Amino acid sequence: MDEPKKDTENVLLDGCGRVIDYLRISVTDRCNFRCFYCMPGSGVGFIPARHILRYEEMLRIADVFIEMGIRKIRITGGEPLVRKNILFLFRELGKRGALSELAFTTNGAGLQEHAGPLKQAGVNRVNVSLDSLDPKTFERITGLDCHARVVRGIAASREHGLKVKLNVVALKGVNDTEFADFVKFGVDKGVDIRFIEVMPQVYNTRIAGDLFISSDMVREKIQKVYSLTPIRGEFSTLRSRTLQAPPCNREDAV
Repeated sequence: MDEPKKDTENVLLDGCGRVIDYLRISVTDRCNFRCFYCMPGSGVGFIPARHILRYEEMLRIADVFIEMGIRKIRITGGEPLVRKNILFLFRELGKRGALSELAFTTNGAGLQEHAGPLKQAGVNRVNVSLDSLDPKTFERITGLDCHARVVRGIAASREHGLKVKLNVVALKGVNDTEFADFVKFGVDKGVDIRFIEVMPQVYNTRIAGDLFISSDMVREKIQKVYSLTPIRGEFSTLRSRTLQAPPCNREDAV
């Protein structure tokens, strides 16, 4: 018996016919960190405020996509928490009953004081960028001495019931001795860990090449300490250039 055809009139599909139900909205290009592999030493030119969408415009766009089947929205930047009155956007999106997930990505510097209000606004998941568990290495990477503040923000997020995932950019010669430590941190703190290959950009091609360590090498280093079992949602790697055409998405979970 043939399966009934799905109604795709108001559904977004990719080139392989898969349903798209996830939308990312970048609210700013500004960031209060200066990670050396991400931002050139000379700085970058930011988009003038008049060219950035207003919250009302973002909400209108979100509503249109929700009508087309979007059920998960992630707010990104830059650093979302540096944008003025950002809680207004989260609160308004939190009122959209059709959404099954409202998430955002942050560097964690402002997370401690925002975790509670974000949870109340309807956020249920947060990704925190944290490339080192060592305060000195963290400062070397980001240019800021606020490692303890980020760790407190992670703890506050868990206390308020937010699901937390750490995004760790793997950097050869910088944090490549910490991969197993991150796994232990994830187990101890109840957070997921995702390792990301450093991504080449126009202004960091040479640096990215020098720092590059593949996701396979990340696995190898971790397997020297822990045995890994293929599952979903505990530990994953995001490939920037060693995997170009995955069958479903860009995450390999172990």
